[in-house]
Amino acid sequence: MELKDIRNVREIKEIANHASIDSLFFNELFLNIKNENERIAYNASWAAGHLLQKYSNYNLDNHLPILIATASNTIKGGLKRNIFKILQHIRIPSDYQYDCADLAINALLNPKEDIAVRAFALSILEKLIPSIPELIDEVLFIIEKEKAYATPAFAVRSIRFEKAAAKYRKSKA
Repeated sequence: MELKDIRNVREIKEIANHASIDSLFFNELFLNIKNENERIAYNASWAAGHLLQKYSNYNLDNHLPILIATASNTIKGGLKRNIFKILQHIRIPSDYQYDCADLAINALLNPKEDIAVRAFALSILEKLIPSIPELIDEVLFIIEKEKAYATPAFAVRSIRFEKAAAKYRKSKA
């Protein structure tokens, strides 16, 4: 099955399952996230998101530079949303934590960004609290500004971030 021909969730899940058992295909899937063909890049990121939602224990150290660069440079909301979905489900190595934090903060600060991207950005930042606690005040300030007109997805993740920040601060007190 070719990535460019996929048109439904069932086929995406088949691709994700295939990548979970075939390491060469797994690597190819992640390399295709930066493909010039928009349909291939989108489907690769969609399948990778499904794979990592189900199996978050993969080591993506070699693929994180591609994910970060692609998310930083794309104007395609669906591709960026899928990459953020991936990032919220994985362990982010210390070498990439500040890059991911910058990516997520920039998404939060951009009111024109897709709401799903902004919501996933909060989940990414929540995971980074123990490693980069100095993010807490900045993110809480952004959340406070957004609360008045937040969507349900953003509101739920805002509450989760606030609880995680409070728990972290309490553990350090």
